[in-house]
Amino acid sequence: MAAGWRAYADPGGFTIQLPPGWSAGPRTATHVTFSGPRPGFTVVVWWTTAPQPDQLADWRQQAAYKAQTDPTYRQLAIRRVSYRGYNCANWEFSNSYHGQAIHVLDHGFIVTPGALAYAIELYGPEAGWRNVRAGIWAGLLDSFTPARWGRAPAR
Repeated sequence: MAAGWRAYADPGGFTIQLPPGWSAGPRTATHVTFSGPRPGFTVVVWWTTAPQPDQLADWRQQAAYKAQTDPTYRQLAIRRVSYRGYNCANWEFSNSYHGQAIHVLDHGFIVTPGALAYAIELYGPEAGWRNVRAGIWAGLLDSFTPARWGRAPAR
């Protein structure tokens, strides 16, 4: 991990390292939001205790719905990816949020089939997207530790 990254331990049991200048924001029963020093960029960690059986199929289904309901949606990629042996897929797209074009990378993975899955998402404006992603994405994924098996995230 690069210098200055610090640990965030969620009440639900997962941990993740945050880059310098990033901090936890609002937390709900299903996700926690992190913001950083660069305006417009956000990381969200989502969890569910009722995951679909296949992450790739889930992203495809969600993308089809988003395409029908969001005229600004533009799919960039949905593909299965390797991540620690989990059933994992990435969904990348762009759309408009409050009139601003944003880029989204959604890394979803099933930790315990039928019981626990996560998505780590990076949202941000197209301007600066590549630099921010290059600077933090691998560190976020490498440092993430899910809640222990059988322990549902706290509400």
